Amino acid sequence: MPSLEVEHIFSGDKKKVFLALRSYELYPEYLSTIHASEEIEKQRQDADGAYHFEIKLIKKFFYDIDLYEKPDKELSWKLQKSNIMKKNDGFWKLSSGGKGKTKAVYGLDLEFKGFVPRSITDRLTKTSLPILFSELQSLIDSLGETKLAD
Repeated sequence: MPSLEVEHIFSGDKKKVFLALRSYELYPEYLSTIHASEEIEKQRQDADGAYHFEIKLIKKFFYDIDLYEKPDKELSWKLQKSNIMKKNDGFWKLSSGGKGKTKAVYGLDLEFKGFVPRSITDRLTKTSLPILFSELQSLIDSLGETKLAD
């Protein structure tokens, strides 16, 4: 069971929302907490891919995750390695939210190595969620104008 689970409604159909969530290479451009992203070799054979992300709060942190995809339905991940996290497992589960909308359930289970101040853990989880949702909506909207228009 994730330590955090939140529901959000995005404007856009499931295909568009899923495309935005899996556009990892665009995360540094749209998501303010992500400063770099790079595709890496997956660690688990059953993974669909893997990515390295760098975040900067007070100092720079990194994490590598294996990714699992069920197109237009679910995207999940498991931690490979990190300089601050012992665990970073999570998911996005998508379902119809009504005409032109998608209901997204975001789940996250984080554990940190050693002591991490609550201000940092809260910023990585609860307090950053409204910003994350807004930034993801901007990414969804941009993809709707470009990639899906082809």
